[in-house]
Amino acid sequence: MLDEHCKGAVHLHLNLACLKLRENESRSTCVNGIFLWKITNYKQQLEQAVASPEELAIFSPPFYTSQYGYKLRLKAYLNGRDRGKTSHLSLYIIIMKGEYDALLDWPFKQKITFYLINQGENKNHRTHQLSPNRSLPNIKVVFNRPTLKENLGIGNPCFVPHEIVNSGEYVKDDTMFIKAIVEPTKTVS
Repeated sequence: MLDEHCKGAVHLHLNLACLKLRENESRSTCVNGIFLWKITNYKQQLEQAVASPEELAIFSPPFYTSQYGYKLRLKAYLNGRDRGKTSHLSLYIIIMKGEYDALLDWPFKQKITFYLINQGENKNHRTHQLSPNRSLPNIKVVFNRPTLKENLGIGNPCFVPHEIVNSGEYVKDDTMFIKAIVEPTKTVS
């Protein structure tokens, strides 16, 4: 009887997790290189990250930088990663294999700006700019055209300190918003 319950509970939890992922995807939007990621159940997700023996990441739904642009997604470590572990929100961008890659210029060269949105009266958002730097080690596996499902991510392990994230203005109603703006590509006429 206990075995049956455990088997049934696993399926129930997987179905709930899939439902939550679809719900988060439907609430995320991208228009002209501006992507807004709504992260719900922040407190529970942070508690899971803190309790995990490994660095636990959450992922945004994939999005395109424009109608026929690059396919990207964000990766966040709510309890930090590398030098930001246990003290910061870490945030990364990942270039994914997309439908229009054959039409795009490679390597990826657009500047990306991350924002942690301040939901209070003071709209002092936390930002970080990321410009593709060709001198970094392993740069090809980050910005070149993906040959697998996705490339390695690049970002900031010390994006925002936990004290600021939890100051009361960045998480409201157990929800956090992260925005990524991708510099538009220059078109040739």
